[in-house]
Amino acid sequence: MKPYKVLRMTSSIGKGGAGRHVLDIHRALLSSPEFISHLWCPRETLTGDRIINRRLPVAFIACNWLRTKALGFDSIYAPGWNPMMKRIIADFDIIHLHHLQGYYFDIRSLNLLENKNVVLTLHDMWPLTGRCSLTHSCLKWQTLCHHCPQLDVYPGTWVDWSRFLHRRKIELFGALKSLKVVVLSRFAADLLQASHFKDREFVIIPPGINCDDFKPRSRPPKPFITIGVIAAKPDFYLKGIESLLRLLSTVEQKRQRQYRFRLIGHMTSKTQKILTQYSFVDLFPFIGNPRELNSHYNDFDVFLNLSHLETFGKTNIEAQCAGTPVLARNIPPFRENVYYGALYDSDDPEHLLQEIDRLAAHPWDRQLMHQTIRGKFDLTLLGERYVGLYRTFYEGND
Repeated sequence: MKPYKVLRMTSSIGKGGAGRHVLDIHRALLSSPEFISHLWCPRETLTGDRIINRRLPVAFIACNWLRTKALGFDSIYAPGWNPMMKRIIADFDIIHLHHLQGYYFDIRSLNLLENKNVVLTLHDMWPLTGRCSLTHSCLKWQTLCHHCPQLDVYPGTWVDWSRFLHRRKIELFGALKSLKVVVLSRFAADLLQASHFKDREFVIIPPGINCDDFKPRSRPPKPFITIGVIAAKPDFYLKGIESLLRLLSTVEQKRQRQYRFRLIGHMTSKTQKILTQYSFVDLFPFIGNPRELNSHYNDFDVFLNLSHLETFGKTNIEAQCAGTPVLARNIPPFRENVYYGALYDSDDPEHLLQEIDRLAAHPWDRQLMHQTIRGKFDLTLLGERYVGLYRTFYEGND
């Protein structure tokens, strides 16, 4: 039987959990004899097997950014997009949509997929809402977005076209005849069923990681507790930066030198200036190499996740796979992936420090932690789950 060709489309690869997740799926399917995965990210030049390097000119993306900012047209009327997409998709059997927003995608091009087999993996809320990638506790997306209270949030704009854009998404996604939706968690499934996708077929496939990249190593004793924080943008307000600053201030005031904090990610110069005032804080730029990340996870006694974001929290499973316990905010996605560690409701600094002390002192079986995560999230399982999903398009055709 001739293998089926899958085109994976995304706006982001180089940073953040969503980008790494897309690359993980692509790599997990490279050895599949049934479904030949190709990856296209029009915003970045990539290297590797079955990569399509066709980029939009920077001027086009800048034009789309200005259009979004000044007129509110997010990912619509993007010049140059449709002809390029039409040429590229022609030879593929399955179009797999991932992270779409980013000032280049023209949502009207969904018309080109009306008769294609389409998979949509929801990495965030953008396909469900008029313009937002997160709900921000707003419920308007469950009926019809309007008078958006989050115009200043990415993708920021001065003009509110959320009602128009939401209607267009409902219309265009609704016209796809063969669409299957993937969500990453039960929490995301609940959101999906409250949206305009509620009548669509969906499946829960959590992210995977290459567990061979994240392994426990020997951890020599040291006279302090190392607390790790990793995020693409740790100072984004929904990543819990205010809670972190209160925690650091408390440690400084009490001169509790038994703690060292290590922050990894892209931060503004303003945030860096604040953090460098603390002698017990070490800053590192964002790290994309998983083996290098594993070295840091193994240095941490506790991985601290202060995020409010309604996203899966892939760093939680990376840390546990490396044998490090996780202290994370008690939000729905994290209840599904923190197996070793604790969830907290109060971000009072004293409470957090007590939890950090408790987790750091606990005699964890780090190899058991690794094996548990491998049995639930290994990359081979991710590939098998997506192959199983793709097969459903062709059941009964052989």
